[in-house]
Amino acid sequence: VHGMMQYARALDLLLELQRPELSAAERASVVSSKFDCVVSMQRYQSLGEESLEATELLFADFPQLQIAYVEEEADRAAPAGRRYSACLVDGHCARVPGSLRRRPRVRVQLPGYPVLGDGKGDARNCALPFVRGRLVQTIDAN
Repeated sequence: VHGMMQYARALDLLLELQRPELSAAERASVVSSKFDCVVSMQRYQSLGEESLEATELLFADFPQLQIAYVEEEADRAAPAGRRYSACLVDGHCARVPGSLRRRPRVRVQLPGYPVLGDGKGDARNCALPFVRGRLVQTIDAN
């Protein structure tokens, strides 16, 4: 993630050289229109404290980093009694009181259980509603 986030810094430096008349805020606006890093962390909802602390370190370094995950909730009206949503959080989202977990900025209800196959590709699929219409590069981080 750290390496991928360096794209934003590189774009900012390039823009500073090519358009020195732009303010830092204007450059940040242009860079954010050109680059987003959305990490698909399908099990964010069930991460333990140690993993949440590591995630918070990423948010401290890169507040514009976005994490997409699948939220599972009990719902008697839903098929099989469960409702699934694709959610998006970033370093600017408010924290859930008493937890390191963050409240979703965006929530998209899914039609059913999102994992259909072997899991690898499905884990990245939960991020797709948040990157539609953009050039997408997916990486596998083992």
